[in-house]
Amino acid sequence: MNIQTGRKLVSIIAVLAMGLFSPSATQAGCVQSDLDGTWYAYAATMMRCKVDVNSSGSIVSSKSSCSIRDETGRFSMDVGGGNLGISNACLIKGKMRICDARCVEFQIELGRLVRDKTMLLLEGYFAVEPDVTITLLGVKK
Repeated sequence: MNIQTGRKLVSIIAVLAMGLFSPSATQAGCVQSDLDGTWYAYAATMMRCKVDVNSSGSIVSSKSSCSIRDETGRFSMDVGGGNLGISNACLIKGKMRICDARCVEFQIELGRLVRDKTMLLLEGYFAVEPDVTITLLGVKK
């Protein structure tokens, strides 16, 4: 699968998932500690991450990693930290550093935590390629 096909698939998944994450599917009353735990985030077939978030929203780099697949193959990358913040309305913003020989920041522009607080949807971009958005679907372990 090439990158453009992967991006199209991600867009389709995002549109389908938006029904789950619409305002009527969420409730007010989220707190920062709702993000505490291990999350498995997926962007179609091109990116998978295990992200450990502590109760203050910091990403624990020693317990987090990503696997990325592109036209050249599959490779693992470290997560070099970051943070996630959540509003009372369950909206998420933040950033995550993904590293191999150097770190690149993944900026999360908008995310939402669902009512049962076990799934989230994140929309963001890599700082080196801000015109290309990526949607991640996350499931709490």
